[in-house]
Amino acid sequence: MKKSFLLLLILLSSLVLAGCVGKSKINAIDSDCEYLKKVLEEAAIDVSKSIEEGLDSAQLIEDIKSEYARLLKKQWLKSELNENGIASNQFAQAISNVFAQELTRPNCHISVYGDSYGYAPFVAYAPFFSDVYFEKSGDEYLVYSSENPSVKPGMKYSGESKDLYKTFMDGKELYRFGILANKYPYNSKINIEGKKYRVRVSIYTGPVEQPENLSHWLDDKVLKIIFSSCNWQKEAEYNRMMEALASISKIIREEEVDLVLIDMRRNGGGKVGIAQELAAALNGIVDGSQQESDFFNYASYLSYGAVYINTLTTRTVNALVGRGSENLNQELLGRSDTRYVLLNQENEDKFIREFTPGYNGKIILLTDWGTASAAEDLIAILKMQFKDKVLIVGQNTLGCLDYGNVHDYLLRNSRLKVSLCQTDNTNIVMLNSETGWHGDGLGFYPDYWYRLDDDLDIEELISKLFILP
Repeated sequence: MKKSFLLLLILLSSLVLAGCVGKSKINAIDSDCEYLKKVLEEAAIDVSKSIEEGLDSAQLIEDIKSEYARLLKKQWLKSELNENGIASNQFAQAISNVFAQELTRPNCHISVYGDSYGYAPFVAYAPFFSDVYFEKSGDEYLVYSSENPSVKPGMKYSGESKDLYKTFMDGKELYRFGILANKYPYNSKINIEGKKYRVRVSIYTGPVEQPENLSHWLDDKVLKIIFSSCNWQKEAEYNRMMEALASISKIIREEEVDLVLIDMRRNGGGKVGIAQELAAALNGIVDGSQQESDFFNYASYLSYGAVYINTLTTRTVNALVGRGSENLNQELLGRSDTRYVLLNQENEDKFIREFTPGYNGKIILLTDWGTASAAEDLIAILKMQFKDKVLIVGQNTLGCLDYGNVHDYLLRNSRLKVSLCQTDNTNIVMLNSETGWHGDGLGFYPDYWYRLDDDLDIEELISKLFILP
């Protein structure tokens, strides 16, 4: 009897749900999808380029509707209906699923989210390390030490070289076995002399100090900078960041600095202008006046081929040229009075020139897979400016750099926000093999791979890496 009642209750619930998303509510979904199609074609430049390359936007939208219907049928008990009868969580998942399958340009800035959930269609790859170390001998990798007692020192590695990550231990350059994965494995298999052994892997990154978005101090000729965010919420916070930038610049100009260490772990980005001004500060050319330096404009050119006029915005004129209707362009501007200029031939030489670095020492950047977007901009700029003086230590970054200028679009009936990008930066100057960029979801690879703090603390890291050539 109880079983029959439960089945009846489920059937009635299904009918209620079907009614909520039935004929009377189809228009609500259609309206959101129609607006999404317009945005994709006219505003999201990376997506519109995919459309120019053959992506069928009409079919994309139909596939989103079909995926939404499939998720409703499969996961109706998890559906969260809003006042318009739309299961917004399932609709967000449907958009994300179809984007991941059909968009031809991976873009880790794209996301779909509601009040309490979010979906990113393109995955990021995090490093998972083992405690099996190798020493290189000619073209071979021989076991140096291992947590697995069956894998003994001197045994030869016969797996793929891409799973060996350079590190530094016991005064030696060694290689550590690990994997890049977009899931969360607890163990893996390592190939030693043609035989596979099971080893544990983990992703632990250690604690991260976050006293302020940007803080610094000089300690025995080592300038230590904690750069935890490129964002600010209040004017006072912005002013404090600008004061810190001016102070860093003053230290570079007037003090004896042998090493700069910048902890960028968990820095998910924000306003790219702050990253660019930090690069300028390390050249000793920020005066705290909140006026953009020539280096700032140069860094903007490296990033986007455009010169910003206002540091308070990350929208560039590239978003507004030849894209969409005038009404949509006004929406992109967000009713801002900001004006933009493009770099032209007359002032090109002013910005495309080699700046002589104001600092000649080594720079260590601490990164993890939470380092993203504008923070990755800083890495690319420093790698171009200071070249082989920059060492990246820690883990690979998120891989969320090559698109920027993010704008959120509200789908009014589902109350979802779709985060899309208005600039196509796939060919920007900084994304080249010299800077070590590996693409969306992979980011910048470190020169030395560590799990901070369980491997070693930062002070030990400085003392060991500082002696490297």
